[in-house]
Amino acid sequence: MQVKIFTLGLNPRDLKDGEKAMNDFMSTVNVERTSERYVMRQIGTAPIEYQESLYILVFYSEAKVKAEKVQGERESHKVKQFSTVQKDLWNALKIWRKDRAAELEKDELALISNGTLEWIAANHPRNALALSGVSGMNKSLIAAYGDDIIAICNAY
Repeated sequence: MQVKIFTLGLNPRDLKDGEKAMNDFMSTVNVERTSERYVMRQIGTAPIEYQESLYILVFYSEAKVKAEKVQGERESHKVKQFSTVQKDLWNALKIWRKDRAAELEKDELALISNGTLEWIAANHPRNALALSGVSGMNKSLIAAYGDDIIAICNAY
């Protein structure tokens, strides 16, 4: 199973564009389940402004070739001891990292290390404060990717 995250701004134009992108994507894959989370975050300091967004996670499957590649990856000793939910979360986080790294044209491991993803999957942080205790997650990583990671964790 793979995961794709859609971030929809809650204004009419962003909603329409986001809905179209999501529908186009969902028409090309087998959707397993979805999860959504409303987020309001501060974007300005003086005056204080807030941005409202809806994060929608789409868990899906594609062609067997891609699914086999994810299943065939080597797992660390720690991951082998994970529960089923932790392994599912671990795989969702790796898929998210792969997709995000491709969008940013970065190496996956340069984005977030396997060890950091293992800790997240093992400990299931539910908010930014819990995520700030993760070795390897500095303030800039939390600001850039924290909402995505927390949304994925909260889906499991």
